[in-house]
Amino acid sequence: PETMGKSAMFGTLEETLRLSVDIPGVLPCIDWAHLHARAGDGSFNSYAEFAAALELVKKYLGADGLKHMHFHMSGIAYNAKGEREHLPLNEADLCYRELLQAFIDFGVEGTVGVEAPMPFHVADALTLQATYRRLRGAGEGEKAEE
Repeated sequence: PETMGKSAMFGTLEETLRLSVDIPGVLPCIDWAHLHARAGDGSFNSYAEFAAALELVKKYLGADGLKHMHFHMSGIAYNAKGEREHLPLNEADLCYRELLQAFIDFGVEGTVGVEAPMPFHVADALTLQATYRRLRGAGEGEKAEE
């Protein structure tokens, strides 16, 4: 199950996590842009809000849930009802640096899918990778800690 980007749809973070608790072998796909768009007002876009979401993951799935995450990242256009469309990171207001810092601080591990529209998905993936490495403190030419 994936978190969804429209307020009228099933797929809040808690609903998605609850499915993962109730159905053995099911883990959530957390789409951070969807959660931001779902709010409809520009919220769910700060370190504190991202940290609170990761605390919720930990509450529902335990510390191990943070080590096996699958999530989507991209920019997103939204209105009061939620998601309109995915955007390249540089055209959107998603505070991805704060989100990546929360991942580092919470020891998040897993897989990320970049959902930027073509042809921007590669550039956004490289931007996220470079930003993550910078935040982790890896110098130029150094490999970030694994």
